Amino acid sequence: MAEPPRPSADRLESRLEFETLISDTSASLFAAPPERVEIAIERALERVRNFFQADRCALLKVSADKRVVNVRLASYAEGVSSVPSELNLALLFPWSRHVLLVERAPIRVTTISDLPPAADIERESWAQMSIRSALTLPIETGGIVSDLIVLNAVHRECEWPDAFV
Repeated sequence: MAEPPRPSADRLESRLEFETLISDTSASLFAAPPERVEIAIERALERVRNFFQADRCALLKVSADKRVVNVRLASYAEGVSSVPSELNLALLFPWSRHVLLVERAPIRVTTISDLPPAADIERESWAQMSIRSALTLPIETGGIVSDLIVLNAVHRECEWPDAFV
């Protein structure tokens, strides 16, 4: 069940916490020496996962031909199964692949019933991965979607506020 909206004072506090998270994360990534960038990214994913109270947060790599999407780095809540890095997520999520890589739009789903009829394969994949809610954001490099950030909620449904998206 989705959490009720927080009172406006809480939303303001959450917005400030989120902006601090983004600022601190940007600074730590910028300051990380090249050999420690992956560690800094993993810590950033964990902080984002914790902020949103999600169960999985991952950085996904998109192949140049957009046919393969794999987990590059991820943070998982305790007891939540990891997604194998060799798994091609583009095959499991074809509707999402189109929205994210062709339309270059984020995907925000509070509950599985929010998925459109065209996302039948996604419904099956969500069930197999125990996903109840998800937020996926495309990351562009040089005008091309090169990576994705994905948040999954397994234990409960989550809303993904506009301000954070």
